[in-house]
Amino acid sequence: MSHIVKYGALAGIAVAIYATVEFAIGLHGPYLSIGQYVGYLRYVLVSVGIYLAVKQAKDVSAGVPLTFWRAVGIGTGVAAIAGVVTSIYEWAYIQFINPGFMQDYTNFMTDQMQEQGASSEQISQMTVQLEAFGTPVAQFVFYTGETLIVGFIFSLIAGALLKTKQPTNTTA
Repeated sequence: MSHIVKYGALAGIAVAIYATVEFAIGLHGPYLSIGQYVGYLRYVLVSVGIYLAVKQAKDVSAGVPLTFWRAVGIGTGVAAIAGVVTSIYEWAYIQFINPGFMQDYTNFMTDQMQEQGASSEQISQMTVQLEAFGTPVAQFVFYTGETLIVGFIFSLIAGALLKTKQPTNTTA
């Protein structure tokens, strides 16, 4: 199995486990005000998967230099696989594990907007947007796209840190 697929799948599974733990401790319900922020820690898990895949590619390259762009490609591939796995999990989460999540989130956002003095029209628009986001296709596009974008950024960093240094010719 390719290290891209291996680490992408592992990162996606790690994100799914992390999200399930968030749910179990109430960060998707009673403590949603905290959960909306700590949920971004999932990208630390994706970045670890990217780092490990790029590092493995560098370690097993048998003398072939790991270029910056090859490292970025590997990392982006990991992010794409992780994004697909995460999207599948998120669909299952909303369908089977916590089917009331979208309504809870809509209620949470409505309460926040009311506290901030939003008009009923603004709240209605937000509700329509959240309903559209609740579809499986929208969630797949969002979670895969978001993971891919964030993963690409982490891949740039991994590429810069792990690329093979080219020896410089100092002879005149």
